[in-house]
Amino acid sequence: APAPTHDEMVSAILQLSESMSAYGIATATDMMLGRWNIEQELAAYAAAVRQGCKVRIRLYALWSKVFGSRGIGSERLREWNQE
Repeated sequence: APAPTHDEMVSAILQLSESMSAYGIATATDMMLGRWNIEQELAAYAAAVRQGCKVRIRLYALWSKVFGSRGIGSERLREWNQE
């Protein structure tokens, strides 16, 4: 399957947050951050938060997507954490 677009990711996050919130769920976890593209996924989560995501989301990045040979590196991850 092709990777989702930025808008598709944001829409999915917002739709899921609406559904979870309706059931009283206040927190969710993404244990696979980086499956498609870690930078794009972080941007989608940030956009969803700005657009009113109704649940708090904890993100767990795939180790290789941060520290692997093609990873974004710990400094870039810290930058995202401050944005």
